[in-house]
Amino acid sequence: MEDRLKGLKKALKHNVFHNVSFSEERRQAVKETIQAEKDPFKWDETTVLVLLNTINDRSLTGFQIAENMSEKDDHTFKDQEGRLYTLLHRLEQKRILRSEWKIEDDKNRKYYSLSSIGKRILASKAKEESGKSFVLKEVLEGGSA
Repeated sequence: MEDRLKGLKKALKHNVFHNVSFSEERRQAVKETIQAEKDPFKWDETTVLVLLNTINDRSLTGFQIAENMSEKDDHTFKDQEGRLYTLLHRLEQKRILRSEWKIEDDKNRKYYSLSSIGKRILASKAKEESGKSFVLKEVLEGGSA
């Protein structure tokens, strides 16, 4: 069977793929796409922080979170709501979020809110960011950083 596959590969290369070639840029784009698909749970830190800030001090459904993030010009989950729920469940498993089922308009809805761990993460990130802005302000105003 292996010999037949070698023959098939040779025939395809000669007949079907004879004039097909990819630029190095396209090859790199394909490699990056494959890498991204290998780790579907790798999330952009900014997106996670926008999500955490969205539900800071309130409980929201996944749909409401997606709407609010879109209003804040973060369209990460536009036409990919499934990825949002994957992230929500992952954050819930890590106890960064907590959830609660509520009945509203005769429908069960899952509401997400920050846990104490999630609040600590946001607070430490805010503290880190305020330090950066202070350094930037000093540099812009002529002081030394």
